[in-house]
Amino acid sequence: IFLDRQLMEELSARFGPWATAHVVAHEWGHHIEWTLAPNAYDAGMTDPAIRTGLELLADCFAGASLRPLYDRGV
Repeated sequence: IFLDRQLMEELSARFGPWATAHVVAHEWGHHIEWTLAPNAYDAGMTDPAIRTGLELLADCFAGASLRPLYDRGV
């Protein structure tokens, strides 16, 4: 996972630590996608419909991984 440190600091300052956590979880979601279906992930680089689906799936993974932390007040 590659993260832009300046962007992460700006997001945290503007929206709080959950914004930063979401970006990390979202990017981790892309790693999971690539691990599970590398061909679909590669196709998403050129097909806008697949790319949109991959972005939504990465957001889903992020929400699923962060919700338990949110519920516990972490």
